[in-house]
Amino acid sequence: MISECDTFEHFNFNPVPLLLSINQCLSDEGMLYIFMPNASSWIKRLRFLVSGSFPTFSITDFFKQLSPNDDMIVGLHWREYSVNDAIQLVEP
Repeated sequence: MISECDTFEHFNFNPVPLLLSINQCLSDEGMLYIFMPNASSWIKRLRFLVSGSFPTFSITDFFKQLSPNDDMIVGLHWREYSVNDAIQLVEP
């Protein structure tokens, strides 16, 4: 069994080729477990109503991520998928 946990929202690239590769490696009875934040959760919708924007990062965070003097190695959610998005990614 191959499992991915808390990673898809951190990909800064198209995840479809990775999913196709994982699918080729799985046996007929294999399972892929994907756990990720839900972009359309009620909590995030409520935050949007209150703040007017979805949780995101600033442009300066891109530069911090590349700087050897900053601690920011990971942590950015490049994209959070809804449940329907995730199904559309893995179903084909």
